[in-house]
Amino acid sequence: MKAIKGWKWNETKKLYVQNGFVLGELDDSLGTNKHGDVIQKESYSPNKVRFYNSFEEAQQVRFIVALHWMKSRLSDILNVEGKKRKKLILDLGCSRSFIYRRWKNNMNYFGWSLIHYWGVDSNLKRIDDGRAMFTKKKNDSVIYFLGDLSREMKFPGKADIVFCLEVLEHVPREKVYTFLNNIYNNLSDHGSAIISSPNPKEKGGFVWKDSPKSHHYEYKWEEAKELFEDNGFEIIKVTGVLPDRNYFRESSFYKLRKRLAEHLPGPIINNILLTAEKDMSKKRQWICLLNKK
Repeated sequence: MKAIKGWKWNETKKLYVQNGFVLGELDDSLGTNKHGDVIQKESYSPNKVRFYNSFEEAQQVRFIVALHWMKSRLSDILNVEGKKRKKLILDLGCSRSFIYRRWKNNMNYFGWSLIHYWGVDSNLKRIDDGRAMFTKKKNDSVIYFLGDLSREMKFPGKADIVFCLEVLEHVPREKVYTFLNNIYNNLSDHGSAIISSPNPKEKGGFVWKDSPKSHHYEYKWEEAKELFEDNGFEIIKVTGVLPDRNYFRESSFYKLRKRLAEHLPGPIINNILLTAEKDMSKKRQWICLLNKK
């Protein structure tokens, strides 16, 4: 494999390892999350997601939003460049390659035949588990990097789309600026970043039951917005995922929800309707689309 400054190729594991990275050293800080370890292989398939499981429900809707934005932004980049080329997708905190698997399984929707997919994670087992769950699409370039996202990272190309889903809360607060610089510095000038994270309540603590064990800090959307803008990003879009219980009681969308229920699973309907609700306090998670200023 081609030599990359700051990275060493591991022939046994078939991936790049960040210089100085010690396998397993982050498992108790950046890498652990009970939910991510118990999700079944089919959990992210639209017709197999367990809608009574709030985590899988949230993941389902988040991926739908993220990949829809990805399709839209790639079309915008094509309009700017005037030519169709293989796009680079950088997935920071790739875990089991959910983004690539979704992309690969829905090519008719995306209408984009080939991509470079670079997955980055601190947990080798999750990378290996993900690779075992799919067969790479012919002529796609799929490369993995093992390292610490809170340390400076440089890659041999600028990404058109940077994904960073449910990772921000795992980064120690004193290292969050380095983490955001990694996103900014590895993003092309016309590219976009898609980031999601829990949106904690004003009172009552964390959203997920195991959050105190693996989350360093959960940023309310107002805090995250300020953080992104201070680090050179422009907020293009933001929406909520997984409504707070009070939303169901206060919603004025009963008639519309009833009509949609004839065609869609109830939990997805609630999340779809929530995107029209402007009060972020009713949203348990946020996902945003960012460009460079």
